[in-house]
Amino acid sequence: DEVDVAERAYQWLISYISANKIRFLDTAQGNHGEIWGADRNDYLLFNAEILRNEMKKANYSFDAVKKKWAKKGYINKPDSKHFAENTSVWGSAKAPHIRIVLPKQEDVEDNTDYEEVQI
Repeated sequence: DEVDVAERAYQWLISYISANKIRFLDTAQGNHGEIWGADRNDYLLFNAEILRNEMKKANYSFDAVKKKWAKKGYINKPDSKHFAENTSVWGSAKAPHIRIVLPKQEDVEDNTDYEEVQI
């Protein structure tokens, strides 16, 4: 079965966010580099420009997948018309941010065969 582009892009994004968790924390929490957004418990605010640029580097287009993501519940639109919310995170200037819905821990499938894992 071929996984659709929107699904592949979302799986890539979740992995990318996981590898760059520090970018969504405040300087007081150890982030001494770029701030890409903030964790809001039910979703992650991701600066729209940075999201588009990072997806482009990975050969994905946010504009190409955003409608499917909204339909699947992968993004939480602030209203029926807009995909971005103009807001401030960690005291920064207001900018458009996308609400990325992260999978709940119980939704993450772990296919690791732990008997085969070498320590």
